[in-house]
Order: sequence, then C-alpha cells, then structure tokens
Amino acid sequence: MFTGTGTVRSRRIMRSLFAFLLTLCISPAVFADAPARPANWATAVAGVEGMGNLFQVSPELYRSRQPSADALKNILAQHPFMEGAQPIRTIVELLATRDVDGDVLRDSSAVHHEWLKFSPFSPKDQDVLTFLRIVTDKASQPVLVHCAQGSDLLA
Repeated sequence: MFTGTGTVRSRRIMRSLFAFLLTLCISPAVFADAPARPANWATAVAGVEGMGNLFQVSPELYRSRQPSADALKNILAQHPFMEGAQPIRTIVELLATRDVDGDVLRDSSAVHHEWLKFSPFSPKDQDVLTFLRIVTDKASQPVLVHCAQGSDLLA
C-alpha cells in the first residue's frame, strides 16, 4: 500500500537539496533587488582573467559565469585562482542547451568536465545525484560550477 513512499520522499529531499545548491549558483540573478550578498555567503575572487563573477563558496567549491576560452586554458594549465589555493580539478557546466566548455576541455587529463543538461525549473533526479556526487567527491575537488544564470555582473 505504501510501497514507493520512501522513494518519493527521497526524490523530494534530493530535489530540495539540489535547488538549494543551484540557488548558490544563480542567487544573484534571482535576487537582483537584494542590496548585497551576506559576507559569509562566498568570497569574491577578483583579477582572474576571463572569469567574471567568480566566487569561492568554500575551499572545495567555486562558482562563476561562463569562463572564457583563455580562462579554461589557464584552468587546464593548473593555474589556481588564488595564491595558496588548489587548482580546479573539475568543472561542472549547468547549461540546458549546449556544451560550451567541451571544445576546450574534451581531451584533458588534468581537469574533469561534466556537462549537466537540465532545466533549473525541472531538474532530473539523475542530474541532481550526479551533481552531488561530483561536488562531494574529494578526488574531484576543487570544483568550479557555472551556469547561464551565473552571468550576472553583481559583485
């Protein structure tokens, strides 16, 4: 009678967690009227060529708008964003319609690239699980996450 209730509940929890993490990525675009980000939300990282709206959410996670081809090449060359930081090991591209990073990152052994095709309004369970597995895997960290909505210029 109640078969599958746990599965439905698990999916709701996973979607809620994914929505929260996605909000970290797109929050400036969603909350454009907000006066400023809380100081403890993330630390702005300035001066990285081709990396607009770059923030360090934690030592393991960065978010930005779409990196330029030159910025992707610098990431491939294992140049860290900040002095004393680890170079990016994984880029997660959250774009529904096309893979922008793949042309530059396709044959890289230094940086893993994951393109998650999804709509932020209806993420698929598998995309949520894939995203969470990537960002919580120590071998994948630090991770750079970018999406189309991360292209705002607030900061």
